This record gives sequence, C-alpha cells and structure tokens, in this order.
Amino acid sequence: MGSSSRKPNDDAVDWLDKGFLYALQGDTKNAIKCFDRAIEICPNLALAWYVKGILYRKQGDTENAIKCYDLALEINPNNAEAWYDRGLLYGKQDDKENEMKCYRRALEIDPECSQAWNIKGILYGNQGYAENAKTTDDEPGMCRNQDKYKGYFDFDGNW
Repeated sequence: MGSSSRKPNDDAVDWLDKGFLYALQGDTKNAIKCFDRAIEICPNLALAWYVKGILYRKQGDTENAIKCYDLALEINPNNAEAWYDRGLLYGKQDDKENEMKCYRRALEIDPECSQAWNIKGILYGNQGYAENAKTTDDEPGMCRNQDKYKGYFDFDGNW
C-alpha cells in the first residue's frame, strides 16, 4: 500500500496558488474565493489574508481590507508590506498619526521598504519638515526612496 506524501495544508497552498493565478488575470472575485477556501483549510495562512486585503483595497473596500490586514498582522506581525498597506488605509481615512506608525513599523521590520520611506518622506514634507524629509537621520527624517526593494505584490500590473 502506498502512502500519500501530501499534507493537509498542501490543499491550502493549492488554493492559494489558484488564487494568485486568478488575481494575475484580474479576476478578483474568483481570487478571493480561492483565498477564502485556503483560509478554511488553514486559518493561520497569513499570506492569504494579506493578499485578500490587497484585493479588497484595490476594489475600494476599505472595511474588508482592514479586517484582512489586521488578521494577517495578528498571525504574522513581521510582515513589512502588510504594515505598509495598512498605513495606506489609515491615510485614506486621514489618520496621519496611525498611518505614520504603520510606516515606522514597516521600516523597523524591513529598513529597505522603499514605499514606506517614500510616503514617510511625503508625510514629513506635508507637515512642514521638508528639509528633514531629505535626511538620513530618523525623527523626523531618514526618508529616502530606495527602489531596490519592492513588495511582494503590485496588482497594478506587476508582481
């Protein structure tokens, strides 16, 4: 008798992969269904929660995006990209204090997170710290734009 080498979580990964394919094709509805199925099988699959958050954010569904990012960060608080994306949503809500906290947290985790550096610099510039936004010393500066690192997902056409 042969034994299967598949583990229960392999099915979750299969659904996750399928969701990525739908997302790349622009089929958000089916992508979210696949991520939901992956989460049913493996509720602590932070990546599925995170990507669902991205898809909801891109659709303008801030409420569901926040829920997904919060769950992803509860499971994996060291996801710099999720902190960055959560900051974007605080920005949409005009909550600059929490927006900045999210960008700072993203940069604590990954000092090369170029998107967070860029927006952090813009926020400081908008707060009247334009000169400091160009410096490399934090509080209130240390803002630079390093394009050598991009987040995992950019659903504006690139991965």
